[in-house]
Amino acid sequence: MRLGESAEPVESYDMVVGGKPNFNGNGAVRSVDDYLLQASVDGTSWDNLNETNGYKQIGANYQWFFGGNEYNKNGGDAATHTTGKTITSRPASQPTLLDNAGYVSVAPNATLKALVDDVTIAKIRVSVSGAGMIDNFRFVADNGMIDVTDIPAGARDFTLPLSFANVTETDIANLSRWKLTLNGNDTSSWSKSIAPDGTIRLMKKGLIVVFR
Repeated sequence: MRLGESAEPVESYDMVVGGKPNFNGNGAVRSVDDYLLQASVDGTSWDNLNETNGYKQIGANYQWFFGGNEYNKNGGDAATHTTGKTITSRPASQPTLLDNAGYVSVAPNATLKALVDDVTIAKIRVSVSGAGMIDNFRFVADNGMIDVTDIPAGARDFTLPLSFANVTETDIANLSRWKLTLNGNDTSSWSKSIAPDGTIRLMKKGLIVVFR
């Protein structure tokens, strides 16, 4: 189940078993016993909201079931069911590492912005034909990767169109140590330089004189 962007925070939940009890061959009632409820903000990393073991078996029709207690719809205690089981923990507002998402790329004129200060990127993919901005992300110190695609034939020196905002000196230093690949392949024929504002320049290895 996916909630909409404007949905209110979920505070609690219920489970209900409807219909007559279903007995197995041993005469025991089939019902909820152990379960784990999880949630995700990105569909990749999941956080536990509730984990419950050893729920009581359900033995009546249309049974509300939460907090280890039964509430029979046909019994006198049904009216006491006013709130669901409280969610005991919540996922972080954002994941802390975008590694599971693979390479991060931003379309031209678009901005990928982190709303908190500790979201880290480990892999970036940039098309020479166009890219957008990465705002307020941190960059891993080790084993980071920059993959460049769509390099024009015969090119020897060019600046990547990707830009950065709200980056620190540490971020730039980390980015400068990242491995460079071209179209996903290792390369030894290109080198990169990174300016203090994060501007990335690629140069074909050989004798290059740069005037500033």
